[in-house]
Amino acid sequence: MSLIADFGRAVAQLRDPRFLGVLLKALAITVIGLALVFWAVMAGLGWLLPESVALPWIGPVRFLDDLASLAAVGLMLVLSVVLMVPTAAAVVGFFLEEVAEAVEAEHYPGLAPVAGPGLSAQ
Repeated sequence: MSLIADFGRAVAQLRDPRFLGVLLKALAITVIGLALVFWAVMAGLGWLLPESVALPWIGPVRFLDDLASLAAVGLMLVLSVVLMVPTAAAVVGFFLEEVAEAVEAEHYPGLAPVAGPGLSAQ
């Protein structure tokens, strides 16, 4: 079997409700997880940074917390883009059994069903 043919079969099976369900669940959990990390970082910065900082010969400076928040937003957006793929791959790992069942039902319908692993094997 070729890699391109297998990729084509996988793309064609995206219309399968079981496949689509796993894709949507993984995407939702990933986006929610990254949003929670973003919220936690912003809340942590709000808690750590003071409202104003007094600098010698200048006096109170009030824009440092806004500047740090803006930098954190930019950093979290970049990190979210970079971390989306590995986070989604980790989340999809929780649903691999559903994907395997969908593939077996679609491409190997004549095979007998396989019993799941016992508790000691997990």
